[in-house]
Amino acid sequence: GGVVEFFLLIADVLDAGTGDVGNTLHVFGQLGLIGQADLAADDDAAGGGKSLAGDARLTRDDAIRAIAGRHPRAALLFSNGYTSRAARATVDDARCLYNVGYMGGTLAIGWGLARSRPDVEVVVVDGDQNALMSAMKDQFATDRPPNLHWYILDNGIGASVGTSESVPLAASYRDLARIVRTRPDEPGSFTHPRVAAIRAGEPLASLAARFRAHLASR
Repeated sequence: GGVVEFFLLIADVLDAGTGDVGNTLHVFGQLGLIGQADLAADDDAAGGGKSLAGDARLTRDDAIRAIAGRHPRAALLFSNGYTSRAARATVDDARCLYNVGYMGGTLAIGWGLARSRPDVEVVVVDGDQNALMSAMKDQFATDRPPNLHWYILDNGIGASVGTSESVPLAASYRDLARIVRTRPDEPGSFTHPRVAAIRAGEPLASLAARFRAHLASR
């Protein structure tokens, strides 16, 4: 059906992302700590999107672990660049989809999945520049599936693409997403490898196939 064709398309995108495209977003934090109490402070307010932990600057890895822990049964979709690389290294699971080849497109993928599978909780984890590139913000503002949650990891820069300062997120993003503020890595400190297939020699599409099989089993 439509869901199968949709994820076959995503598999093709992933398989194409075997070059520099898998390393094209930005850097997140290496200082601070986030726990379940911090996440609980941002519990589903009617407005939807205050900062996860006030003005605290968090590590990328700990933020991703906490988000995954807060949504233990959700399908987790991670934007390209260091977000996917950190997620693959810290919370890898069959329920994870690493969108390594489609900058700015993870919210669109998540929205389509949430609409086609209302029985599945869907979590999208974007970086601030991915969020800014997304063409789905206005659509999401007027048509928000109740099973879709959007997190934005915001460090305010685009270090991996040489951008010293990002365009700040507009206030409207706080009404749509949970914003997690993170600190930039020290130069050269990011050590997570590029997203790789489950087994050596397999295409990256094997990760999308694993994700698709997980959804089919639910």
